[in-house]
Amino acid sequence: MDHLTPFCLRALLILITLALPQVVLAQTNYKPGYVITVKGDSLTGLIDDTYLDHNFSKVSFKQKPSDTNINYFPSQLKRFGILGKVYESAVVKTEISSADTRKLRPFPELKLETESTFLLPLAVGPKNIYFFVNSVGKEQFYLKAEDQFELLVYKRFLISDNGRRAAAENKKYVGQLALYFSDCSAIQANVSAISYTRKSFEKLLKTYFACTNNDTARVETTPKVGVELGAVTGVTFTDFSFTSPGFLYLQNAGYNRSTDVYGGLFLDIILPAYKKKLSIYNEVGFSSYSVSGSYVVPNQDFYETIQTSFDQAYLKLYNLLTYKLTASNSYAIYLKAGVGNGFSVYSKNKRVIDSMYTGTRSVQEGVSLRKTRNHEQSLVMGAGFHFQRFMGEARFEIGNGLSDYIGVNSSTTRHHFLIGYKLKK
Repeated sequence: MDHLTPFCLRALLILITLALPQVVLAQTNYKPGYVITVKGDSLTGLIDDTYLDHNFSKVSFKQKPSDTNINYFPSQLKRFGILGKVYESAVVKTEISSADTRKLRPFPELKLETESTFLLPLAVGPKNIYFFVNSVGKEQFYLKAEDQFELLVYKRFLISDNGRRAAAENKKYVGQLALYFSDCSAIQANVSAISYTRKSFEKLLKTYFACTNNDTARVETTPKVGVELGAVTGVTFTDFSFTSPGFLYLQNAGYNRSTDVYGGLFLDIILPAYKKKLSIYNEVGFSSYSVSGSYVVPNQDFYETIQTSFDQAYLKLYNLLTYKLTASNSYAIYLKAGVGNGFSVYSKNKRVIDSMYTGTRSVQEGVSLRKTRNHEQSLVMGAGFHFQRFMGEARFEIGNGLSDYIGVNSSTTRHHFLIGYKLKK
C-alpha cells in the first residue's frame, strides 16, 4: 500500500490478527477413537482429528478428557481409528519432486524418499487405495498387496518439443490401476482417463464396487467446500484525520465523527479443512462519510478561519479470513481479519477561508485537496456470532484515506456494527 505511513503503528493492531492461524493451531477437536500399539496393546480414548487429513506424521491421543495428550508416531502404532476411519502405520516410498509447472525439471526419473507415516484408506472394502500428504505437500496414493504398500507412480517433468519446453507426465499409475482392478472390465475406460487426485480415486472405487455388486463397501468422500450467501447492514462510525505539518489547517482541523448507514452482500466460502472452522469471507457493500472541521490561524494582526469538509462514497470490497471458535450448526462465535478495498463513486471536498484584516472581511471558497485517490485500502479485524441464519458483528477498519499528495497523509478509522442474514446455507 502507498501512503500508509501515518497509521502504520496503529495498523499493528490489525496485523496482530494475522496470528489467527496460530489460534487455529492451538485448537483441538477430540473425538472417540482407539490406538493399537506395535506391541499389540489396544487403547480406547480420544483422538484429536483437527488435522488428520493434512498431517499424517503423528496422532494426538488421550484416554480421558482430563488427561494430558500423548503424541504417537507411526513407529509406535500399527493403526488407529476414529469416526469409522482406520489409519494404518506404514513406511513408504514417496515422490518429492515439485509438481509446480514453474519448477519442473527435465528429469522423468522419480525422486524418491522414504517416509514413516499413517495412510488413510479411501474406502472400506475388499480393494482399496491409500492416501497421505507427504513432507513436501504432495498427495500420494498407494495400493496394498500382501501387506506391502505400492506407490501409484505419477510425476510431471519437462520435455523439449520442437525447441519449446513443455510439461509431460509419467502416468504409470494408470497401468497399475488397470491391473489391480482387472476383475472388472467395465471400468477400464475409467482407469485410462483418471487423474491423480483423491476425488478421482474415490469415484473409481465407487464405480468398482458397483461393478462387482458389493453393497457393503463404503467409500470415504473428500470434504466439500461450502458456500453461504447473505446480506448485511448496520451503522458505521468514521473518524477522519490528516498528518501533514506543512498543512496545519488540515492536520489540526478536528474533524467530526461521521455516522452513516452501511449495506452489502456477502459470499462466505467455507473450507473443508480444520472441520469447517475456516472460511474465506467476501463482501461487497456501499460505504460513505461526511466530515468537516475548522482551523483558526494563530496571528495577532489578523483573524483567519479555514473550514474544510469532505464527502466521500465508496463501493467497498472486503476479503477476510474467518475462524469459528465454535463449530455448531446453529451457533458460532468467530474472529475475522483481512483487507478492504474502497473504490470511489462520489468525491467532493471544499475549503472556505474566512479572514478579517484591518476591519475588512473576505471569504474565499475553493477545494481542500485537488488530488484525491480513487482507491482506498484498509486493514480489517472483527468478531461476531451466528445464530441459525442470523449474524451480528463488530468490525474495526483502518484505511489510507483519500489524499494523493506526498507529504499530505490521511487516514480513516471505521467502527462497524452490523447485523446480517444468510439467504442460502
